[in-house]
Amino acid sequence: IWLRASADREVKLSLRRDSWPLTEYAVAVVKVGTAWKQVTFEGLAPNDPSGQTGAWMTIVVDKPGTVWVDDASVVSEVDPQNVVTAPAAAVPKDYFGLHVLRDNNAAGHPVGAYVERNIGLVRLWDSGPVWLNINPSPGVWNWDLFEERVAFVRSHGAEPLMVLGGLLPRWAAAEGDRDKCNFYDEVNKTNTSSPPSDIETWKTWVRGVAAHAKGKVRYFEVWNEPYMCDGFKDRLPFLAQMEAEAIAILKAADPNNVVLTPTMPPWGNDYVDRYLAAGGGKYADGLAVHLYDNYLANHLDTTHPYEVGYRDSLETLLIRDRYMDNLKLVLGRYGLANLPVWDTESGYSMRDVQCGTQQEPKALAYVARRNLLNWIAGVKHSFYYGWDLHYARNQDGTCYTNAALGRETVNEGGGPYFVTPSGAAYEQMARWITGAVVSAPQVLPNNNGGTTQVWAVKLKRGPTTSYIAWNPNWTSTDNKLPTYPLPSAKLQRRTDLAGAVTTVSGNVAVTASPVLFTAPPTSNTFTSQYGGLRQGWNYANTLTVTVTGGAGPTGYVQFQIDGIDLGAPVALANGVAKLTTRDIDDYPVAWHTLSANYLGDEYHAAVKLPVTKQIRVCPSSLLESCPQ
Repeated sequence: IWLRASADREVKLSLRRDSWPLTEYAVAVVKVGTAWKQVTFEGLAPNDPSGQTGAWMTIVVDKPGTVWVDDASVVSEVDPQNVVTAPAAAVPKDYFGLHVLRDNNAAGHPVGAYVERNIGLVRLWDSGPVWLNINPSPGVWNWDLFEERVAFVRSHGAEPLMVLGGLLPRWAAAEGDRDKCNFYDEVNKTNTSSPPSDIETWKTWVRGVAAHAKGKVRYFEVWNEPYMCDGFKDRLPFLAQMEAEAIAILKAADPNNVVLTPTMPPWGNDYVDRYLAAGGGKYADGLAVHLYDNYLANHLDTTHPYEVGYRDSLETLLIRDRYMDNLKLVLGRYGLANLPVWDTESGYSMRDVQCGTQQEPKALAYVARRNLLNWIAGVKHSFYYGWDLHYARNQDGTCYTNAALGRETVNEGGGPYFVTPSGAAYEQMARWITGAVVSAPQVLPNNNGGTTQVWAVKLKRGPTTSYIAWNPNWTSTDNKLPTYPLPSAKLQRRTDLAGAVTTVSGNVAVTASPVLFTAPPTSNTFTSQYGGLRQGWNYANTLTVTVTGGAGPTGYVQFQIDGIDLGAPVALANGVAKLTTRDIDDYPVAWHTLSANYLGDEYHAAVKLPVTKQIRVCPSSLLESCPQ
C-alpha cells in the first residue's frame, strides 16, 4: 500500500478477520509524511476449509487530518507449512511458572509440595516484593518480605522472577498527585501505572535491586502491563530507555541475569511494533507478554451472554490464528525474530463473576489447555495467574463473607485458604508433559456424529508414546458426546485432571477437559542367581528381570553393576529378560551392586527398578573363607 498525509502522523495498518473476534493477522505502525511512502507487511491467516479467509485491510490514524491511499493490494500466498510447528525439545520443568498470592505462612498452605515437584519458576507479583513495599520512601529500604518470598521459592527447587516496575511508591511516581488514568489508587495508596519521575530515580531503584538480589534472583521483568494505562502509550521512548538502563545495571551486577522487556498485550501486535520502533527489546533476553484472551466470565457464569467470549478461544488464538508466528514476523522487522517469548501472566477472567456462580470444571479445563497449547505454539515459559486465587468462596462452594468488611472478598482479602481445582489442574498438566516431547495438535472429526471436533496431541518420552485429547467446544447441552478413537489398543488407561483413572477401549468420550491416555503401568521384578551371596571367580551368574502387567510390554532391559552397563541391553521374551555373565569376575574383591532398568517400549514407560542385589566377588579358592 502507498500512503501520504497532509502532515506528519502515525498510521496503523492491519489485515484482520472480517467477523468476530476480528483477529489481527498482520499489523504495521508507520510514520507517514507529505511524500508518498510504500508499506509492505505480512501475516499468517488460518487455512479455512473453503480455501478462503474473510479479512479486511484497515487504516487507523492517530489524529484528524487527510491521508491519501493508492495502489492497495493483498497478495495471497500459500503457507507451505500451514501448521504450527511444535518445539522439538522436551518440556523443561522451568517452562511452568506460577503466581502464589497468599502468604507463605498461611494455615494449610501446601504450595511447597506443588512447586517442588513440577514448577520451575514463581513470579513475585501481587505478593509483596515490589518497589512500593521495598523502597517506600527515599533512602529507606525494607527487604524483609522480599527475603521471605525468595527463600521460600528457592527452598522448593524453583526460581523467582521479580517485576521491577508497575507498583511505585507515591514519592517516586511522575503522576503522584494527579488523578490521571487511575495512576493513584486512593484506597490502597499505590501508584499502579505511573512511570517514575525521572530516569535517575529509576536507576537508583534498579541499582538497589541489583545489589541486594545478586545470588538470590536472576530473572527480572522491567514493567508490568504498561499498555493498561495511557501514561506510557505516549512515552514509549522513555519506557525503552528504562529497559536499556535496567539491563545495563543488572548485567553489570551479574552477567547471568536474565532481563525481560515490559509486558506486551495479546490483542494485536501494534503496541509491540510501537515499542520496538521506540528502541525497546534490542538488549533484552526475552519478550514478556500476557496472553489473556477472550475466554471470559460467560463460561464460568451461565448468566453471561455467549457473545462475551467463545469456548475455543485458546485453540483459535494460539493455533488457528498463529498468534506466535505473527508476533515473530513483527519481531523479525527489528532483527529480533529469535527473541524468546515468555508468557509471564495468563489465566481466565473472573470479571463480574459473583460468588456461587463460578463453574470450576470449565475453568480447570481452560487452564490445563492454556499451558499445553502455549508450549506447542512456541512460548518459552508460561506463568499461571493465580494458582490459589478463587473468588469469595469457601472450599465447599458456599460464599465467604469477610466479617470485618461486611462483604464478600477474594481469598487474599481474608477468605479460607485452599488451592483451587484450576490450580491443581495446572499442576497435573505439568506432571503430564514435563520431560516429554509434545507434537503439534491433530484435529479429528467427532466419531459420534456431532459437529464439534476432537483435538489430540502425542507425547514422547524416549520410545514411549501417550496422548492427550479434548473437545474445546463441547458443553453439557450438546446432544452427542464427542469420542476419540484410541490410536492403539494398548492405551487402556485414562487419567483426568483430578487424577482419577479408568480403564477404556475403542472410541472414548471426551469433553472440554483434557484427558491423558497411556498403557497401564508395568510390574517389574529383578533376581540374581547369586544375589545377596558371595560369588567366586569363574562362576556364571544369571540375572533375570520379569516385566508383567501393562498391555503386553516389549522392549529391552539394561543390566548394570555399580551403575555401569553390564553388556548390551537384553530383549524381553514373553516378558522375561535374562543375562548369564562371567564379567563380574573381572571386578575387584569387594561388595558390588547389581541393578536393572526396563527401557520401555512404544507405550510402556521406562522404569528404573528400585530393587538391587548386593554381591561380593572373591577368588574361587577362597570362597568359603571370603569375609562377609
